[in-house]
Amino acid sequence: MLTNNYAFTGTTVNNAARTSANANGIDGADIVFTNVAAPQTILDNIFARFPNNQAHKPNLISLFTPAVSVSGPINGNFNNLAEAFNAIGTTQGTYTMTLSANQTETAPLAVPAGVNITLIGEGSPREIRSPFILNNTTSSLTFGENISGISGINAAVIIMAGTFRMLDGSKIVSPANSQGLMVISETATIEMLGGEISGSTTADVIIPGNSLFTISGNAKIGKLRLSATNATDFSSITIGTNGWTGEINELELNATTATNAFIWFNNKQIIIGANQTIIDQITLGNFVGGTTTPMPISPAFFINATGHLTAAAGTDI
Repeated sequence: MLTNNYAFTGTTVNNAARTSANANGIDGADIVFTNVAAPQTILDNIFARFPNNQAHKPNLISLFTPAVSVSGPINGNFNNLAEAFNAIGTTQGTYTMTLSANQTETAPLAVPAGVNITLIGEGSPREIRSPFILNNTTSSLTFGENISGISGINAAVIIMAGTFRMLDGSKIVSPANSQGLMVISETATIEMLGGEISGSTTADVIIPGNSLFTISGNAKIGKLRLSATNATDFSSITIGTNGWTGEINELELNATTATNAFIWFNNKQIIIGANQTIIDQITLGNFVGGTTTPMPISPAFFINATGHLTAAAGTDI
């Protein structure tokens, strides 16, 4: 901590390099640490004389590490995600944002058209408590390693258009009574190449009809709900080309009513690229719809090795 308006050698004050300590009225608030190695060395030498006080030695280098580092068409270090998004503005291109601290924002963070953002946590998992919004077909958002989206009242990610991806080491924690990933439009593309979405007692992810949903790697979902608006407009799961070794703890099939759900999904291929091993990684839940009483999918129905929902022998539909 700087006191008495001193400036350390190696710092910049009012854009002018200081070569010695200065007690002549320099405002400590004006000091920008562009090089903290020199003052840190001084502190290390001082505290070396007091072995019993090592725990109290300041670490200037970690203290002044930016919370968000951005690389791409616009580069820079920022205090938070909101500052980073504001700096990018509408400048199109591909960006990587590396987080060295947890982030909390009160306003949603919207990804502009033509902007592709990958979030990565530095060193250890970083929590983000702010919803992201995707509303452009030319934009994308990727949760990379060590990124954990924590849903509050709203979902962690709200997709109206564009592409959302999750990679190994990423996670979305859903609110108990809502979705972690909210897909509003059929023009959305979701690619779970890894990661986990869980925590909701209703549904962690609801996929509307004809949305593109791909799952691969070791991706895991607590409760996934596929939706149909009629017998020809329904959502499905595509297994990625590299296979899938994860799990879906509960699969629900949704329509206007539970009865319509089993009628509209019957004989439809809802798992594309499936085999029996993949089918065994999915636990069947209920047909659901509106306020009607849920109806168990199994044993009246099952998903065969080609991924088609099939009525068991003797089932009356």
